[in-house]
Amino acid sequence: MKYITHLSRILVGVLFIVSGFIKLNDPVGFSFKLEEYFSVGVLDLPVLMPFALAIAFFVVVFEVGTLETHRVT
Repeated sequence: MKYITHLSRILVGVLFIVSGFIKLNDPVGFSFKLEEYFSVGVLDLPVLMPFALAIAFFVVVFEVGTLETHRVT
């Protein structure tokens, strides 16, 4: 069971790292995609549209930040 847990943790971590690097390559394009998600026809959250670039920046920072592992004891 520990093997499966460890393997799935590694796979999810790699997925987030790859996703973060792809978004890091084009953060403005990712912010445009977020604006589309916040539009009336999709999530209907127009209040978040002005913050799409900031949200994209923080998502990229947090995903790439998964490279740093800190263990709390």
